[in-house]
Amino acid sequence: MAQAFQAARAVLSRILARPRAGLSLYHLRTALFWACDRLPAAYLSCPDADTPGRLLLGLLDDLAHCILGKSCPNYFLPQCNMLEHLTDGQALLVARKLGHVRSDPGEHLRAALDQARQAGQLKKELAAGANGHGSPGHHHPANGIISPSEDKLAQRLQQLVTENPGKSISVFLNPDDVTRPHFRIDDKFY
Repeated sequence: MAQAFQAARAVLSRILARPRAGLSLYHLRTALFWACDRLPAAYLSCPDADTPGRLLLGLLDDLAHCILGKSCPNYFLPQCNMLEHLTDGQALLVARKLGHVRSDPGEHLRAALDQARQAGQLKKELAAGANGHGSPGHHHPANGIISPSEDKLAQRLQQLVTENPGKSISVFLNPDDVTRPHFRIDDKFY
C-alpha cells in the first residue's frame, strides 16, 4: 500500500499543490488510512506484481468518491468531514482532474518520474555550480553575466514592485510552459 500511496502522491502532486483545489496530501493520507482499515490484510500484502497498481487505482477511486460526495471523514475524528467546505464547482473540477489521472495513470506516473529526474538533475547542477559558495537558491552565473530573459524578468518585477507598493507580488511558472512567468498581485493574475 505504501507504493500505491507514493505513486498517488506523485501523480496528484499538481492537484495537491494548489490550495484553491480544496484537496491536500492529508486528504490522500486519510483515504489511505480508511482503505487500510477496510481492505483485508491478505489483499494489502499480496506479493503479486500488479497489486500496487490495483491499490493505486483503488486509492484514486476512493478519493474521487470522497470528492464527488464532498465527504471525507477524518480518520481520527470521524465526525469531522474534511471536505464539507468544497463548493459543487470545486468538487467537480477536482473530480474531473482525478478522472483524467485515472484514465491513464501510466502516463501520469511517467510524467511524475520525468519531473523527479529533472529536479534531481537540476539539484546536481546547482550543487556543482555553487561549489560550496552561496546557496543553490541564489546561484549566479560564473561569468557574472545575466541572460537577457533573466534581466527582462528582473526589470518587470522591479516595475511591478514600484507600481504596487505594499501589495503582495508573486511570480508563478507554469510547469507546462516555463518560458513565460505569470505574476500575481494580491488576487489578480497578469
